[in-house]
Amino acid sequence: MRVDGDESLAAEAADGLPPGEFQPTGGFADDAVVENSRVGLTDTPGIGFESKAAFYTVLRALHS
Repeated sequence: MRVDGDESLAAEAADGLPPGEFQPTGGFADDAVVENSRVGLTDTPGIGFESKAAFYTVLRALHS
């Protein structure tokens, strides 16, 4: 199976939910670039949460 981009967006579309339904965890990184209807991988280390400012705020609140 080939996965291009963010699986959560595909899951949202398959469930008939509008994009953004699973924020702040779903969707692409804040600095994602869409080119020709595709989003490529970045050089940011980690699994993707590191580039989502709103989700980082939630995680910090849980840690405090």
